[in-house]
Amino acid sequence: MYLARQHKKRKKKYPTRKTKTVWGQRCSILDRPDDINLRKNFGHWESDSVESSDRKCALNVLLERVSRVCHITKLPSKKALATSNAICKKLSIYPPSACLSITYDNGSENTEFKKVEAILKNKSYFCEPYHSWEKGAVEQINGLIRRYYPKKTNFSKVSHQQLKKVEEQLNNRPRKCLGFKTPNEVYNELGGALPIRI
Repeated sequence: MYLARQHKKRKKKYPTRKTKTVWGQRCSILDRPDDINLRKNFGHWESDSVESSDRKCALNVLLERVSRVCHITKLPSKKALATSNAICKKLSIYPPSACLSITYDNGSENTEFKKVEAILKNKSYFCEPYHSWEKGAVEQINGLIRRYYPKKTNFSKVSHQQLKKVEEQLNNRPRKCLGFKTPNEVYNELGGALPIRI
């Protein structure tokens, strides 16, 4: 009861999909270059979804791997069109040099990744099936978001302003992996080549 995130005992989950989603040609995370894996350059992002209790609306979460800067967008649905539009809108504020790649899981909401590539001129990588920990940075941020909005939260009742405040708190939260600097501090140290975030 004293834990930040309370939940019932987890049950083992099995795949329940009866239909196979049609995908384009995907690039596996196993083929992702070492400079991305080692977090050497700014501009490589991870994307994930946080589902609402009503399974209608959702959140899209984007996290930059070097600075840990995150963006949270409320979606009207978890469908691929809403997800791709949110990603393009959020990352279009950056120059091409700051949006080089996005790593996704294999959820059906990511099937429009070719559209994102065409608009942002970036590269897409996908985790191995059922290996969501391969994009552990954004998964960790999702856990922090769940401290504000536990499971069974209906995101249709959460305003964009409330989500913006959570985003600001997370981007100003000192992180051990950053030497106890905040994501915004690391972002600002990267120099004037990057635009001011909005």
